[in-house]
Amino acid sequence: MNNKTVLITGTSSGIGRELAKQFAELGFRVIATSRNLESITELSSASVQPFKLDVTDNDDIENLTDYLKSGKIKIDILVNNAGYGLMGPAAETPAEKYMEVFETNFFGQIKVTQALLPFIPQNKESRIVNIGSISGVLTTPFASPYCSSKAAFNSFSDALRMELKPFKIKVISVQPGAIKSRFGKNAARETTEVLKRTSMYKDYEEIIARRAEASQERATDVEVFAKKLIKAILKNKPPALFRAGKLSFIVPFLKKCFSEEVIDKSLTKVFGF
Repeated sequence: MNNKTVLITGTSSGIGRELAKQFAELGFRVIATSRNLESITELSSASVQPFKLDVTDNDDIENLTDYLKSGKIKIDILVNNAGYGLMGPAAETPAEKYMEVFETNFFGQIKVTQALLPFIPQNKESRIVNIGSISGVLTTPFASPYCSSKAAFNSFSDALRMELKPFKIKVISVQPGAIKSRFGKNAARETTEVLKRTSMYKDYEEIIARRAEASQERATDVEVFAKKLIKAILKNKPPALFRAGKLSFIVPFLKKCFSEEVIDKSLTKVFGF
């Protein structure tokens, strides 16, 4: 094991879980966190320390900082990965559901970053890695809760990167494309709950459900994505923006090169309405 520590939020599945495994294989000390500790106990090893952390829970964040203080632990790499997806009609998804998404995907990430910043050494090897999404670049129908939260997080990452430059801490904004995970199933389950309250979109339930699962169609293997990301993180001069995975390049290209009218027409056609 080397003397470097990486702390990763949201390691119960998907990108976070795979990053925890691969960093451990490379000899890093990994603090793998999740709001459900039982979901990550099997990650426990000489290299991996599971830790309960709900990024929206102030007590959990305080417990984490107490743990770091007591062990005099420095965080060389912080990976803000926790998050969840919610799909639904913008006109009918309750504001409270938007707030829940933002609490995890945006405000929770800010709370964790601010709380852990004192534990991150101010040197050129330190990294803060923010897992955003290309969904924050181009909004798709029936995905505004998730897309808007990721757009906000992408913007936060840009500001943080510039503001931490004087302290030598590198900030990497990660915008994955479609990566194989439980995202689609989880988002579909949440969407079903939202649709129970709707009226205008009953005839579009199948379309909305298909949007929730769209990210898993011919998606990139999470192992491949994680390997590429870690390689980028560990570079002497890591990229300010990292994109990989299916659609991770074409989606930003479409947003940059085509008018809103053309994009709207294309996306509504893709999703069949």
